[in-house]
Amino acid sequence: MTNKPATSNKPPDFKSVKPTARKRAALAHASDARVRRSSQYTASATLLHTDAPGHLQPETPLERTYKLRQTSLLPSVDPATASKASFTLDLSASRLTPYHTATYSRSGNSLLLASAKGHVSVTAWRETRLRTELFLNETVRAAAFLHSDHYFALAQRNHAYIYDSSGAQLHVLRNHREPGVLRFLPYHMLLASASAPEAPHKKLVYTDTSTGSTVAELDFGGRHLKLGAARHAALNHANAVLHMAHAAGVVSLWSPANPRPLAQIFAHPGGVRQVAVAPDGTWMVTAGADCIVKTWDLRTYKCAATWRVPAQTTALEVSQRGLVGLAFGAKAQVWMEGKDGWGRTPYMSQPYAGKRVTGLEFCPFEDLMAVCWETGVGKMVVPGAGEAVFDSGAPNPYDTKRQTREREVRGLLDKLPMGSIVLDTSDIGGIEKDGRARLREIRDRGREANAEKRKKKLEVKRGKGRNKISKRLRRRQANVIDEKRLAMQDKLEQQRKTREAARKVKEKRDREAREGVGEGGLSVRQVPEALKRFLPKSER
Repeated sequence: MTNKPATSNKPPDFKSVKPTARKRAALAHASDARVRRSSQYTASATLLHTDAPGHLQPETPLERTYKLRQTSLLPSVDPATASKASFTLDLSASRLTPYHTATYSRSGNSLLLASAKGHVSVTAWRETRLRTELFLNETVRAAAFLHSDHYFALAQRNHAYIYDSSGAQLHVLRNHREPGVLRFLPYHMLLASASAPEAPHKKLVYTDTSTGSTVAELDFGGRHLKLGAARHAALNHANAVLHMAHAAGVVSLWSPANPRPLAQIFAHPGGVRQVAVAPDGTWMVTAGADCIVKTWDLRTYKCAATWRVPAQTTALEVSQRGLVGLAFGAKAQVWMEGKDGWGRTPYMSQPYAGKRVTGLEFCPFEDLMAVCWETGVGKMVVPGAGEAVFDSGAPNPYDTKRQTREREVRGLLDKLPMGSIVLDTSDIGGIEKDGRARLREIRDRGREANAEKRKKKLEVKRGKGRNKISKRLRRRQANVIDEKRLAMQDKLEQQRKTREAARKVKEKRDREAREGVGEGGLSVRQVPEALKRFLPKSER
């Protein structure tokens, strides 16, 4: 027999194997590369401060930020933003063009795209996953998300429709006839729609999406208002007032609790095409048919800045950080207010050759802007556009399914009444007073405001008319009673009595002369008996 060596189950020790010189050099090079990449990421995180908003800063006074194109900017941003900005849908081969709406949900996770011929799609753009797609074969004028990503509304040819994330039709809002504009009020659970410009009627309808009932139907096309067709509308998220742009050049502010507009601003002589409101509700941007863009201070309703664009604006939006995005022709621009106000040049500009831009939408909590043109949609990186830290009261982009359900229930429980939609929100939460006390307070405020003016008016001493010195002294002596005054009153009374007695004697003589009575009391008038019936009754 041969003795076999004992086998061991212990794995071999590769660390004891010495690498060659070539392998040692390769390992050292890879280690150095990892160290360099780590130091670069650490330095960029320290210098860029990704948790705080930032903007493009020119290195020299001659450099202009609007000359920087997306192709030059994308290699310089972080990989996550670069991958998000690469999202593009090219639908030029589709027969359902043009596309006019590209809007985000409140959390920013879903993108709703709609065309004029009825193609509607909801996309989870972060994951590049299609959630639902509809081919309605009907005109779609506008689209809007409701309280969550799972529900959206469409303004179709005759009525407004509500769909869920699976594409199932949930409800038909027949009171919304021929809608052209859709806006959703998240804290009041109200869906507002305005009639299209080609519709014969001009109605603004509010519907409570939690109950399905119509809470208000307002007429903005009446003869008493003369506002014209509503081309666009924007929601003021600070007080939930709806700003509507009219063809008559007026921006009207509406609340469902009032049958007439809360305020009217004459913005442009040639009509208002687009309107947008800042998130804090303190200023507004309007774009007119005269190719002029204006910013308005909503606290004083005065124009704060004005600039001109080469063509009529087709889209207008305001980001969470106050950047104004506008589009005209085949170009999208972003404007920013600096230390010296709104500059003469835009903050960023991006041309899209051969593509007419029809819609813009800033992504919540991201430095991205969706640009919708007639044949698709793409993304534009806008540094400093989104909030760096999201509010806990706003929808969380990273909510789980359970958190989303809890947020929906909490939103229904905390739903605000439509009476809270007012211009001055400082009155909300106070104690309501009765009508008389309110009127008394208004009169007191007016009296206090005009007290100084009234005091100056009383101090003026005019030298003619009823305030001259002789008449003032005569008024002062009017209530003084003395012997001379009493004697004058007696004399005036005696003269009055004499005149009254003389008047009575004269009236008696005139009456006797008319009756023909002489001194003896006999009548000198001889009237035949047949003619007495023509005499007055007093002389028969």
